[in-house]
Amino acid sequence: MRLPAALVILLLVSGCDRGAPDNQAATAEPAKAPLDSKPAESKPSESKPTESAKRAKPKDLSAKQASDLAKQFRIELDEGRALTKAGKHEAGIERYHAALAIEPSNPAALAELGWAALQAKQLDLAQGATSRALIFSRKPDQQGMILYNLGRVAEARSDAPQAILHYRESLERRPNKTVQARLDGLLTTASAVAAPAEGLEQIASGVADLGAACKLLADSECANLYTMGEDGCTCRTALGAEREGWALLELGENDTVSNAMWFPAVQTTAGWVVFET
Repeated sequence: MRLPAALVILLLVSGCDRGAPDNQAATAEPAKAPLDSKPAESKPSESKPTESAKRAKPKDLSAKQASDLAKQFRIELDEGRALTKAGKHEAGIERYHAALAIEPSNPAALAELGWAALQAKQLDLAQGATSRALIFSRKPDQQGMILYNLGRVAEARSDAPQAILHYRESLERRPNKTVQARLDGLLTTASAVAAPAEGLEQIASGVADLGAACKLLADSECANLYTMGEDGCTCRTALGAEREGWALLELGENDTVSNAMWFPAVQTTAGWVVFET
């Protein structure tokens, strides 16, 4: 049966106007790359390097370079010791500084520098270098030597209590006759000055010599001595001497021993100390 022409035209028009189904999204199909093409490689950022990146990193020393530096250190240290032994302390100090420029924390070089500085009376340098040597030292014998040097620096600064402390610490690490003798000398002097006898007080301290001590006694104590004559009193060293570091001063009526007073005196690093009769 043939459909009327008008009906055929109506069916064709309605078919052309029909859209995509409601349950499907109209999307464009992505273009496919050719089979022989390669994926694009991502390139790193081409930003300029920083200043720190431009600086070259220091290279590790070669075995030969390390050996050469060790030899140079030994040369500088040995030259410093030779100069110090010869009494050329300033020149020795320069050589020790050169050695420490190679090995800044070497305890032997620091200790040698401190000793040379002590001989040159550069006490601040001596104190600083020797203290640093003690920090870096790991050997008890070496520590004992360094502590002895610190004691000598303390003595040079007239700090006897600190010197005694260093000498005692030195002996704990390394028994040594020289250190013991130094300590004994300080302890004897300190004991004599601090407590010569119970109830004995000081008349004067820091007196230059025994002659000055005698004049001081004659001026200040003669009035306390009963004298028969008009010549006053005289003072002399009854016992001891300058070289012995102690004395017993006699204040009397000329040469009359029966009418006299005696005053102990002890020599210290700060001068003579004169005690009450």
